[in-house]
Amino acid sequence: MILWTLRGYADPEGEFEGGEVECAIERSEDGYRLVVAHDGEIQTHESHASIETARGKADALRADLLARGWSEVQ
Repeated sequence: MILWTLRGYADPEGEFEGGEVECAIERSEDGYRLVVAHDGEIQTHESHASIETARGKADALRADLLARGWSEVQ
C-alpha cells in the first residue's frame, strides 16, 4: 500500500537528490516492510513487527521531507 509520494529538490544534507520519493508499507511473512523508493530505486527496505512501527517511521520521514520544502504529489 503506497502511503505517500513527495516531490522535491536536491537536499543540502545529501540524503536525497531531488525528484520523487514514494513510501509504501507491505505485509510480509515476518510482519510489515517499509519500502522507500527515490525515483523508482529502492533506498530503504526495513522489516518491522508491527504496522504501527512501520507507519511511525514513514510518518517521521514524511514530516522531515516536508520540513525541508518537499511537496505532496497529487
